Amino acid sequence: MKVLQHIWSLELIHRRNKKHDSMTVVTTSNKPNNHIVKDATTPYTFQYTQYGVQKTITVNQTAEEETWPGGALWDIGILLAKVLVMVNKPPPTNVSSRGKGEKHVSRIRAPGIWPTSWKDATILELGCGVGLTGMVGAQLGAKLTVLTDLEVVIDRVTKPNLELNKKSFGKGQSVIATPLCWGTERDESYCRDIFQSNTNTSRGI
Repeated sequence: MKVLQHIWSLELIHRRNKKHDSMTVVTTSNKPNNHIVKDATTPYTFQYTQYGVQKTITVNQTAEEETWPGGALWDIGILLAKVLVMVNKPPPTNVSSRGKGEKHVSRIRAPGIWPTSWKDATILELGCGVGLTGMVGAQLGAKLTVLTDLEVVIDRVTKPNLELNKKSFGKGQSVIATPLCWGTERDESYCRDIFQSNTNTSRGI
């Protein structure tokens, strides 16, 4: 769980800095400072292949001030989703297949960091925003996925996207979107209860 917590903590700092910077300049609309997704008004579909099956997760965005910057899809969310796909992807069987299709990154498979299988894994995503990364992890097979952000983001952005993709998850999987404002005992207690009630999950990230 420490890896995602660290990455998303950095992303939250990045978001807040960008918001602060944008307030020093007169602007007419919110736009993420991205290279992949250029605006926060259009849906985004993440596509990948798992065991020869094409899979997708689609998320809607919003540039509304009330949910900014959590209503936008940031590049780091897409890139981390790709890492989750690649980390357990088997290496190419021969040299000629290298470089074709989705890439395999064996160097990030350090012991103790990533699960050897997504089956029965537990995911806690901090600052999930639109929820793309966590939902990809769930679709890969995680038994329990908890998506967390500020309450307004969860209600207006994350939960609608979770409902949109609910058919992407299998039986026995649990994908939950819940508010988590750090330092708020009510939120932290609720999240703690979720994980304690799912003690059969074998591995957390």
